[in-house]
Amino acid sequence: MYKDIAIIGISTRLPEADNLKELNQNLLQKKDCIKEVSKERRELLKLEDNVDYLQVGYIEDIEYFDNKFFNISSKEADYMCPEQRICLEMAADTILDAGYSLGNFRSKNCAVIVCSTDNEYKILSGQDLGVAFTGNLKSLTAGKICYYLDLHGPNLTLDASCASSLLAVHEGCMKLIADETDYSLVGGLSVNIYIPEYADKDFNTLGVVAKGGRSKSFDADASGTGIGEGGGFILLKRLEDAIRDKDHIYGVIKGSAANCDGGRSSSLTSPSVEGQKEAIIKAWERASINPENITEIEAHGTGTLIGDPIEVQGLQECFNKFTEKKSFAHLGAVKSSIGHLGATAGIAAIIKCIAQFENNVTYPIVHYKKANPYIEFEKNKLNTSRQTGILDGKPKKDSWN
Repeated sequence: MYKDIAIIGISTRLPEADNLKELNQNLLQKKDCIKEVSKERRELLKLEDNVDYLQVGYIEDIEYFDNKFFNISSKEADYMCPEQRICLEMAADTILDAGYSLGNFRSKNCAVIVCSTDNEYKILSGQDLGVAFTGNLKSLTAGKICYYLDLHGPNLTLDASCASSLLAVHEGCMKLIADETDYSLVGGLSVNIYIPEYADKDFNTLGVVAKGGRSKSFDADASGTGIGEGGGFILLKRLEDAIRDKDHIYGVIKGSAANCDGGRSSSLTSPSVEGQKEAIIKAWERASINPENITEIEAHGTGTLIGDPIEVQGLQECFNKFTEKKSFAHLGAVKSSIGHLGATAGIAAIIKCIAQFENNVTYPIVHYKKANPYIEFEKNKLNTSRQTGILDGKPKKDSWN
């Protein structure tokens, strides 16, 4: 039986936003966080000043790390990739945000599930030392968090490409539901060490990267997805336990589901209507909700001309099984502001949803002007009417049921 799971702690590092307050302001203002590579990043990577590089949703200060706080030597810190360093910082911040001291949280039966993909930092380090190996092996990221924070639950590093962080959240919930753990600390970080030149035609080998570096989700001018950096962590706990312990509750995960398209999609990197329907309906059924009460849908919304219509069609067919109402759920996509974070795209979307609940607002979709011609919004359950203009920052009292 599925149990409600509470989100009791959060930490985030997103383009132009290191906390929920900054993220809220950026999204209200329709801020485009995709930008040129900074002077600092150029100097770190020894990039040429006169070269036009692909614009990306960058996070800054990836070179800094308070190694003494974690009792890590300077030598070991030097060879730890940015993903390991920042994930360790965010993991600690998430526990503190939940109201627990790191000392009191030691030895807790807390699962640590980190989503991670390959990084290029070891190539830059130019060393084949043991600390360079452990500092760049993605499978050790979760283990390092457990080691330095002294957490005793299971740990794993999960790589399922763009689905990684949502799958990590699902697995974290499952461990709590099965009573394997008392907490689940879930999240990850994506950083782009290799930055392609904008004129380089090889960076878009899969044909999904937007020419201008922007994800124009559900828009007629969509040409692909933009690229972003960042991520975040959330601390999960069974709702009944969180209420008993008087934890601060950011939100509740009422249902989750995971599957694979298998051979139902047209290609390995394409979505399928049937696969999406299967997962969404299973999650709704586990949550025991009435889909008519859904007011917000945070979509994948990559900004690909064909992928977006497939996603909307899948959502529409899900709603058709339960209701005849139209235009009652508002569609959102955080990628339009910060780009596609790859393995951590899902955790960024969850944190955006939490910001919505915290501030009682509906965020507009950045760059949305005219609907993708393959999507007929006026005929379905989804609504983009609020996404075409800049919100005034006032709470939308009718946004939530």
